[in-house]
Amino acid sequence: MRTADVGIAQRRWRLDLAADPRELPGAYTDRPLVSGAAGVLLSVLVAILVHVLGSRRAKAMELVEEATRDLRQAGAAAHDLAARLAPGPGRSARRRPAANSRDSTPATTKFTTWTQPAGPSARELTGWRIGS
Repeated sequence: MRTADVGIAQRRWRLDLAADPRELPGAYTDRPLVSGAAGVLLSVLVAILVHVLGSRRAKAMELVEEATRDLRQAGAAAHDLAARLAPGPGRSARRRPAANSRDSTPATTKFTTWTQPAGPSARELTGWRIGS
């Protein structure tokens, strides 16, 4: 309600003005309700996104750990196999020609080198050392 004192025809008049807010254009709006609902919806969507991304990361870490475990097992198996196949001390690698071979190299020929795995990680995995 608004009050105003007005002078009309040499008299003082007091005006009290009041209006019903439901009747005024733009006085009532549902913007607060829409804004609140949009905020709640956006918060729920962000929470779902964070949950999905967090669970995906955890699943990816599980897969990485499983793959690492498998690689370590495969590396240990390769190392054991390489140890069984490698010539031991005092033994040399000998080539045996096939029975029908036309190769004239005698079966007792010693090779001067043994083929080593390429790359430092392969040598580390199999236990080979350069020059051994």
